[in-house]
Amino acid sequence: MRVCARSTGRLGPLGELGAEVKYLDAAMPKQLPQIMSGMRGGLCLYSVPPIGSIPPGDGPRKARIVQVTFGRGGSVKWNEEQRRFLHQRVRILALVLHLDMALAGARALGVFDSWLKLLPGSKVGLIGGCAALSLLSIWLLAQKAPSFETLRRFEAALVVAALVILTSWSYSWLVKGVSLTGRFA
Repeated sequence: MRVCARSTGRLGPLGELGAEVKYLDAAMPKQLPQIMSGMRGGLCLYSVPPIGSIPPGDGPRKARIVQVTFGRGGSVKWNEEQRRFLHQRVRILALVLHLDMALAGARALGVFDSWLKLLPGSKVGLIGGCAALSLLSIWLLAQKAPSFETLRRFEAALVVAALVILTSWSYSWLVKGVSLTGRFA
């Protein structure tokens, strides 16, 4: 076990019991990597604020406890909360990307009536990207509790599908912009 404090003298009894005593001032972030190097598992920092203007006895009540984890040392509860948060974030991302897809589709099909004027590669990109985005979103909604890694893959795949849609539309717009609108042709 490793114990750290600004005043290592108070940690003497823990050192006698086998703890590794180190000096650490948490206000100086440059010290943290040196102190944490070679550690496996978690570290709990217990910090009592300086006594300055705090009434007597209030210091311990206002103390902060922070758990820092390394690698796979995180608690199961914390990991599950992070997985749920990512799951919600990826679902919201899918919704936002569907709105983006709808705007690109409205521009391609409705506003300028330019579907027939699009380049063939852009048509394939728009249809393929929309299909991929829709299928990925349906698959994501069907998953009850996907793993963290699976959610990260979904996130990347959704972004790539949206990128294909936007790139397809943008490419046609850049190459044939004036003829797509039909206003100056």
